Amino acid sequence: MPTLTVVLGVAVAYVVVRERGLLSGLVDYISTVPIAVPGIVFATGIVWLYLRSPLYGTLTLIVVALVGVYIPHAARFASAGLIQIDKSLEEAGRMSGAGKLRVIRTITFPLLRPSLMSAWILLYVFAMREVDEAVIIAGPNSRPLAVLAFSFIEAGAIRNSAVIGLLLTLVMLTGVLIARMVFRVRLDSSSL
Repeated sequence: MPTLTVVLGVAVAYVVVRERGLLSGLVDYISTVPIAVPGIVFATGIVWLYLRSPLYGTLTLIVVALVGVYIPHAARFASAGLIQIDKSLEEAGRMSGAGKLRVIRTITFPLLRPSLMSAWILLYVFAMREVDEAVIIAGPNSRPLAVLAFSFIEAGAIRNSAVIGLLLTLVMLTGVLIARMVFRVRLDSSSL
């Protein structure tokens, strides 16, 4: 989920920051709407939208909802990174004969990587602890750990909930450490 959200956030940020005009304003407005809508209302809308589809009650629907909720965060991180990268670097790449996608891949993306790492880690932690949307959307066979902990608390099984909470913390810590190691290796190797 964090990877997909960051990729979509970069696309939104690129359109908003680099492509000025009516389209960029519209994309910026649409991408920030989930911030204004409470999570429970957003999840209820997702359930209503997909109620009669085969996605209802599946893990895929939870991913769709969480991507929708967290795109504004990813787009803001990517926008902050893109604003710091001067447009003349991309123009120099284009003048040297590189296509737009190659310029993005070889110039913009490596410079944007630290912002994307921060966004990925933040979204990973947010997704792991998310309860509001997941409680409403989760089905009997698609309950994330945070929803399982909530179910145990609701049933009065505090010890079971504490075990799930500890497991959730370990999973988050492991994911963050792995992401930091992967990005640090890539950042170190790209600076050589």
